[in-house]
Amino acid sequence: MALTGTVSSATIMLGFAGYLAELIAIPRPLAVLVTLAFIGWLVQRGVRESVGTAALITVVEIGILLVLIIAGVPTLTEVDVWTSAFGLGGAIPVEGIVTAAVLAFFAFIGFEDIVNMTEETVDPTRIIGPAIFGTLAITSVLYLLLTLVAVGAPDPDAVAQSAAPLATLWTQLTGQSSTWLATVALIAVINGVIVQIIMASRLLYGMAQEKMMPAPLAQVGRRRTPYVTIWLVVGIVGVLALAFPIETLARATTTITLLVFASVNLALVVLGTREGSGPLRRRRWIGILGLVLTSALALREILVLVGLL
Repeated sequence: MALTGTVSSATIMLGFAGYLAELIAIPRPLAVLVTLAFIGWLVQRGVRESVGTAALITVVEIGILLVLIIAGVPTLTEVDVWTSAFGLGGAIPVEGIVTAAVLAFFAFIGFEDIVNMTEETVDPTRIIGPAIFGTLAITSVLYLLLTLVAVGAPDPDAVAQSAAPLATLWTQLTGQSSTWLATVALIAVINGVIVQIIMASRLLYGMAQEKMMPAPLAQVGRRRTPYVTIWLVVGIVGVLALAFPIETLARATTTITLLVFASVNLALVVLGTREGSGPLRRRRWIGILGLVLTSALALREILVLVGLL
């Protein structure tokens, strides 16, 4: 999971560089490194500061999506948009469905980070479950509506190929300048990096405390934050963002996530097999089904990454 958070952060950083290029001419390496240095400093300051900033940015992100969805309401009333988006009225686009299912794993990375912050909450037993399912439900609805708007855009291919797709979508829907949206999106994109760096650094720190990682990773600074793991993760994110294109990083993130899911399902099968009776044994079939599905999708992504598909 720490690797997933690190690679996905590098992917998001390249998205950030794409939006920044819409506003000012700045070398991508400089934009990535300066922004990562600021994020590292913010996370090292403490949970209250970093999570509070992430929460504020989340409100901004939701606002951007709602504005785009409202601008695309006329599109949502067209039957052709719904039929084309869901492959109705013609041959079922199996390849597109599989690709979208794989990419959906990347789109939903981050919800598991809620669990990693359990120790920071007052009443985790009451809060964590509703927080996970509530955010999943809200995000799913927003993603679905925005996807339909993008499918019904005047030039969806241009949106797909754009380095700043939301800005491109806004211009197509309204004919107006997307400078304001690119500016706001620039801030919003950083949110994912903040959250993932918090998660990855805390996870490595916890593993070091349990002696599953080198002891130096368990060190904390004056502000009681694991500064060693924070800057380790920040450094790796920077290297990945500068060394690989965004498409490769996105596929790598998805592949790693799928392998994590496969390992969890395998663990369910193993634990259920060891248990003579009880709920784990009765539910082994869930683990088997999940293992087959996630392993197959991961294998497909690996074959694409190495150029065999």
